[in-house]
Amino acid sequence: MSPVIQYEIKNNIAVISINNPPVNALSQSVRQGITDSIHRLNQDPVARAGIIICVGRTFIAGADISEFNKPPLDPVLPEVISTIEASNKIIIAALHGTALGGGFETAMACHYRCAVSEAKVGLPEVKLGLLPGASGTQRLPRLIGAQAAIQWMVSGEHIEAEEAFKLGAIDRIVTGDLLVGALEFANELLAADATPVRLSEKKMLMDSASEKLIADYREKIDKQWRGYFSPQKIIDCVEACLNMPYDEAVKLERKLFNQCKASSHSKALRQLFFSERQVGKVPNLPRDTPVRELNSVAVVGAGTMGSAITVSFLNSGYPVYLIDQDETNLDKGISNIKKIYQSEFDKGRLSDEHLNERLSRLTTSLELSHIHKVDLVIESIIEDFEIKHNLIQQLQTIVNPNTIIATNTSTVDINRLIENTLYPENIIGMHFFAPAHLMKLLEIVRSNKTGKDVLATVTGVAKKLKKIGVVVNSGFGFAGNRIFLTYLREAQLMLLQGASPLEIDKVACEWGFPMGPFSVMDLSGLDVFYSIYKQLENAPGKYCYYPVSKVLFESGHHGRKTQSGFYQYQDSSKHENLQVIEISRQMADKYGIEQRRIDGEEIIERLIYAMINEGVYVLQEKIVSNPGDIDVIMTNGYGFPRYRGGPMCYADIIGLEKVYQSICEYDKQYPGNIWSPSGLIREMIDKGESFYET
Repeated sequence: MSPVIQYEIKNNIAVISINNPPVNALSQSVRQGITDSIHRLNQDPVARAGIIICVGRTFIAGADISEFNKPPLDPVLPEVISTIEASNKIIIAALHGTALGGGFETAMACHYRCAVSEAKVGLPEVKLGLLPGASGTQRLPRLIGAQAAIQWMVSGEHIEAEEAFKLGAIDRIVTGDLLVGALEFANELLAADATPVRLSEKKMLMDSASEKLIADYREKIDKQWRGYFSPQKIIDCVEACLNMPYDEAVKLERKLFNQCKASSHSKALRQLFFSERQVGKVPNLPRDTPVRELNSVAVVGAGTMGSAITVSFLNSGYPVYLIDQDETNLDKGISNIKKIYQSEFDKGRLSDEHLNERLSRLTTSLELSHIHKVDLVIESIIEDFEIKHNLIQQLQTIVNPNTIIATNTSTVDINRLIENTLYPENIIGMHFFAPAHLMKLLEIVRSNKTGKDVLATVTGVAKKLKKIGVVVNSGFGFAGNRIFLTYLREAQLMLLQGASPLEIDKVACEWGFPMGPFSVMDLSGLDVFYSIYKQLENAPGKYCYYPVSKVLFESGHHGRKTQSGFYQYQDSSKHENLQVIEISRQMADKYGIEQRRIDGEEIIERLIYAMINEGVYVLQEKIVSNPGDIDVIMTNGYGFPRYRGGPMCYADIIGLEKVYQSICEYDKQYPGNIWSPSGLIREMIDKGESFYET
């Protein structure tokens, strides 16, 4: 018997316990142990039925992903599934924690399922670019119907056991001790002479309603999962479930699973999965680093960002002081907060009680002196170094010596902001992304003097805010904006060279971005970018950064907020701004840039390769500790398509040599060192290295 499996008899019921911490993943030893236990159950004259249950905090939480890139080891999960279902004695799955992916497929192979109400179940494979590949696409429709199965599998979401019970995916909700309840359920089934329910034996039917259902979902999924590979393959499997014999449909499922697994999309999504879990392990920050007590928060600056940051903290249970020394701005901030909550209330996501409870934790003031006792202050004012520096100096004379002061700057080097401050170890960057109450990413920026306890405290805050906190070192633009500015640089340079905003945005969206670069700039505001570009006035090749946006800004065209920017806006519609084409032509003449037609292949290559090259510089300069940090930042904060994995993962997929050669070609074409290739990328190629292990 496998050491991770225990087999014991309780009142004529075989209890098969899985103990493979931390999440009881379906490793080879677990698969072998389950198989051996089922054979033992069927040969055991004492055992009348079996229960599969897990030790620890959860039922089987999924496959062992570390095995994905290795040759499969017997028994593979589909074989285990078949062995469970074929048992001539009843087998019950007893679920707690999370039964996900292969874990839920294992549960569906059992003849009956019971769960505690707190359990969650799901098939999240789509989030890894996969589909349920151990008969899940064939079993779930037989349990709950094709429509509900498609919705569930394509979303990849977990659902509560109570909801799964209503759908028919779970047969019994257990109150109290799970094993006791499972034994009671087994005895009830035996007393009723229940027989094994084998889902593979249930007949399915493809009729006209089913055909319409499949067609409708194909169209719907094309819009919701634009660009993703596996969702349509899930539909293929459900279609096969309806019109093919079970055994043939399972073979098709396995074939499509292997196609998904081999796709660049799945490779990228799996790497991103690991990277997102790695960001919590901060180098040189021991897990036992002491943290500071944090019971209250102040946000200084009641603008759009400040009010959304306030909502983030209110939602997480913190009392918040919102401060703005301009009464009009403060009133607008309060109005913004109420609008956010009203929207949640109108959508049924927030009750009256919860709305009032969150607002009751909010205190507003025009006086900075009111925050002298708070534990964390976040400044969210204009992106101007002098103004921010002066405010931080002022705050340190008001708050106590243990108060953490965080800046929400998106570009300013924090090593400059801490100059001439009283307690530089207390200062850190918390770069939120708009809208701050919805976006998951938080760039945590440490200066060369940030205290380890401050860093540990803020990484803990990120978790409490339910955000992905990525720790980066300071420098202009940190990691995210520094890389993203090269993307915007190329977009504006191609504008001068003859491409239109519409052409460039269209190519970026078709490649997978939710918005093109010019739509992003209009949405954020050209005034915001102008304040950033001012810091680049002495940079080499500076004309590439902002001449068109500068002229638009100085003419009062600030983007959506003024109904005019790179595009013209009317109500909810967007139109080309012909002035932009003329301004671009004039700027091209001024700088001696020849205008030409730029095809889509060149557009996307320049947009993406610019980010890759800058990402390598960010790595080389140790702004981040590993390439995964960059990919997590760019996919969670800047719209880089997840199924491409992020710029560093994408570079691996297409090949570093190809990327490097293209960068060198662009370096020859454009002056000012804007395309100068990083030495690190050449070094990696010479050593045969990649950003990730393949």
